[in-house]
Amino acid sequence: MNYRKIVILPVLFVLSTIVYLSCCPKAEVFPFYKITGIGASAYGSGRAVVDTGVVTLVDSIYLNYGFINQCANNNKNKVAFLMNQGFALSCPDDICGEKGLKNKIQSIKISSDSVYNNLPANTSLNNYFKVNLSNNFRTIDSFVSIVDANGHQLQFEQFVITTKPLNNKGHVFKLEVQFDDGTILTASTKRIIWQ
Repeated sequence: MNYRKIVILPVLFVLSTIVYLSCCPKAEVFPFYKITGIGASAYGSGRAVVDTGVVTLVDSIYLNYGFINQCANNNKNKVAFLMNQGFALSCPDDICGEKGLKNKIQSIKISSDSVYNNLPANTSLNNYFKVNLSNNFRTIDSFVSIVDANGHQLQFEQFVITTKPLNNKGHVFKLEVQFDDGTILTASTKRIIWQ
C-alpha cells in the first residue's frame, strides 16, 4: 500500500478547500455606499454646447452631475489571509449599496456665482431647478427624500432649468451636497452665458 498517496490526497483536499474559502466563499457584501466625489457638465436643449464662453440661445439648461461612489461596510472573509485572492477566477461580483447611502443627505443646493433674477450670488436656485428621473421631473427636496428613503443610488443625475436669467453676465452653476456626517461635496460647471 502506498502511504504517500493516502497522505497526499487529504492534503490536496484540504488545500483546495482553503483556496476555495479564501477566494470564493460568496460575494462580498457592502450594504451601503458612500459618495466620494462629484463631476459636473452642462448642455442646452437640443444637446447644444453651452459652456464655450459666448452667449448661447437655448430654451433650457441641463446640468449633469456624475457621482463617484464607493462601497462601505466591507465584511471581509475571515480566512482570506490564507491565500492570495488574486487566484480567484470565477468569484461572483460584490453586492454594493443595496441599503442605500451610509451617510444620509441633509441638503442639495444649486447656486450661481452671479446674481440670478434678483437673487444674490451663491443663493439657492433650487426653486428654478427640477431633477429628471426617467422623464419624471421632481423638485430637489423631493429628490433628496427619494435618495434617503429608497436607497436610490446616485450615479448620473440631471438637473434642468428653464427660467432664463435676466442678465447675460454668465453663471457658474455650483452643486453642493451636504451629508449628515458633516461632509460637503461640490462640483461646478464652466461659465454659461445664457439668453
